This record gives sequence, structure tokens and C-alpha cells, in this order.
Amino acid sequence: MKTNRPMTRTLGLLALGLFAALTATEALADSMLPRYRLEDLGPAEEYLGASPILFEDGSVDKYSNPSGKEYLRHGEYTYLNISVGGHPIEHVLKRDGSDVNLMSGVNPDDIRFLDFNAKGQYLAYNRQTSTDIAREYVFDTTTSTKTFVNLSGLDGVSQRVLGLNSEGNLVGYATLPGGVLGATFYQSATTEAILLNTLVDGASNFWLETAGDINDAGEIVGIGYDPSNPWAGGRAYKLVPITPVPEPSTWLIFAACGIWAGRKKFSTSIAGKKNRTF
Repeated sequence: MKTNRPMTRTLGLLALGLFAALTATEALADSMLPRYRLEDLGPAEEYLGASPILFEDGSVDKYSNPSGKEYLRHGEYTYLNISVGGHPIEHVLKRDGSDVNLMSGVNPDDIRFLDFNAKGQYLAYNRQTSTDIAREYVFDTTTSTKTFVNLSGLDGVSQRVLGLNSEGNLVGYATLPGGVLGATFYQSATTEAILLNTLVDGASNFWLETAGDINDAGEIVGIGYDPSNPWAGGRAYKLVPITPVPEPSTWLIFAACGIWAGRKKFSTSIAGKKNRTF
């Protein structure tokens, strides 16, 4: 049986290209960080001096939630904090249609609950114990996987993480040299922190001090100020993404199309040379 050498070469190139794309997907995604535009929400005192509540529809409110909108639900998951005298005695995370508490067995004295998402993952601060260290982690209730947040970036300065969305993005703040606070963004729990100011277009006159939450649309809220007039007081802000990160599957499609186009051009060139009359 005669081998179709052009087809063999094409399949070989495609397989090689797809393998390279698979191994490079994470690096490509890392190089495509999102960009944001800044919305000034007004004086921080109007939000009681704390980061605004951010809803999935992009609206915001004071952390006391005077509007009464539901914000302790993401997708099919609902969170409830049961407290006595302001002290939490039980964390309850349930999925619709189930009475099972997905945080059953978690001692409220061992953690500080911070956020959760529509995939059943929650973000918590792990207090120092005899067997564990004090730092933030993401726990996936569907796989029972615990992932500590990578706090090695920004030259190892002190970092706090406060918000989590369903893409696995996290936000918080870092205490920079001189005691200056800087809002931070993490693509995932395993990637290093990035100062949010470096990802915002037109924010030269606005310093992002803290980031309190991020929703599934990639919008972020927090507190900042005008560095040229720091005594004017803090201001609440909202960041809206303008260049979202492509999904890994998109990278593979781009790679496959590029390989096909290159192979097509190469084949056409060879055919042209074979048919050329001298």
C-alpha cells in the first residue's frame, strides 16, 4: 500500500503543533493578562470606609447591604454564617436541592471564611495551628482539594487575599515597602500576585490600595486614592475588564488553524513549483 506522504507530513505537523500548544497553554495565558478601565464610585466614606459589595450583575452596595439584594449565593451554592454574639459557630455552604453542609467539620475557630464561587469552591484564611500554617487557601468541595495561595510574589511582601470568582481569579492587597498598601490580582491560587495598578488603563492619578471582591464577569471593587492629594480621603472604585484572557481551548483552535494555514500555503507553493514551466 502506497503511503500518502503529504498527508502523513500534515498530520505529523498538526500533532506536533497541538502538542506544543498544549504544553504552552499556561505560558500563553500568563502572557495575556487582562486590562481594565477604572470607574470612580465616589468617597469611601459613602461605603462606610470599606470595600463595596459587588454583585454578579455588576452593581455595588455598602457592605451592610441596605438594598437587601442576595449576595451570599453564587450559582447553585448558598453560604450562611451562624454566629452567637458576633462570634461564628458554624459555616454552612449548601448546594441547591441538598441538605448536606459542604463545610461540615470545619472548625470556625480554625479559619476565617472570606468568599466562595459558583463552582463550590471557597476561599478561607487558615489560622496558625500545630499542624498547619497561617495563610489563605482555596478549597474545592467537589474534589476535596485544598490549595494554598501562592504568596511568594512581589518580593515576598505581606499579602492578603479577599475575593474569589468562578474562573479561579483572586484579589486582595499587599503591604509594600514603607507600609504602602497595593491592590493585587492573581490569575489563580498558584500564580504570583500582580499589582492591579499595572493592569489598569488611565490610572496614573489613582492608586488602587485594596481589592475586596471580584465577580464572574471579572469586575473588581476596592478602595483607592489620589496620590497627588492623599489627604482628600479614600475613594471606592470598580474595575471593568476590557481585554479578558482567552480560554485554553481558544489557544488550541488558534494553534490548529495556524498550522493548517501554514501547511496549506506550503503545499500550494510546492505544487506551483512542480507545475512551473521553464
